[in-house]
Parts: sequence; C-alpha cells; structure tokens
Amino acid sequence: MTTGVSGMENGIIDVHAHVVFDALLGKAGHYGPEVGRDEQDAPFFRVGDYAMKPLSYDGTVFTDLSLRLAELDRLQIDLQVLSPNPSPSCTVSMRRSQQTSANNITR
Repeated sequence: MTTGVSGMENGIIDVHAHVVFDALLGKAGHYGPEVGRDEQDAPFFRVGDYAMKPLSYDGTVFTDLSLRLAELDRLQIDLQVLSPNPSPSCTVSMRRSQQTSANNITR
C-alpha cells in the first residue's frame, strides 16, 4: 500500500497506547505514580489514591522499548501514539465514574 508517508508501509496507526516512564515515578508528589509491593507481596501501580493490583509492568511493552517495537512489527503497526499510563487526571475521572455508577446502581 502506498500512503505517501515515508515508513508507513501498512498504513496502520495505533492511536490509543500507553507507556510507563520509570523516570516519572514519584514526580507528582503524593500522586505518584508509584510502583511497589503491598503487605501480601502483590505488585501494584498507584496514581493518587487509586492502586491497580496485582499489576507489574516489568518486562512488558509498557516499559521495554525493544518488546514494544517487536510487537508493533508483529502486528504490522507503523506508528503508535503513546500517553502515560495512567495520568492523574484519568484516575480522577475513573474514580468519579465509578462513584457515579455505584450511586446509580444503589438507587
């Protein structure tokens, strides 16, 4: 396929992908983000008051560029748009959405 854009052999762009930047861990003060292990030794990823667990990004496409590029090649994706995973604003929105859903269910 000819797309007119250099390097776009397949014409496929992934517009929704996330990445975890180790260099950003702890840069938002109380909001983190933070990785660690809880009292039961379960791995977690925390932003603000929201923790995802058990969850570890070690050795995944979220933190390993060579793995991500290999996966993009395997899937024949030419370009990927990345955003940090998750951002504090996303966490606030998720928590508000969860509370709204809970309120609607209990009515």
